[in-house]
Amino acid sequence: MGWRDIGIRENPSDEPFLVFSGPAQELATQRAVILAFVTLSHTQHHAIACIVLDG
Repeated sequence: MGWRDIGIRENPSDEPFLVFSGPAQELATQRAVILAFVTLSHTQHHAIACIVLDG
């Protein structure tokens, strides 16, 4: 699995959500992931994401 197998998009209300593809999608399916919560934050020089998977 590579870093490009998980993406972050925004819904119409600007809330981020995860998009899985390839091996990441296969693993999410195997682990019965049904929800993914994402928070993002950044400064001028740093960025951070926190992701919680529920299944």
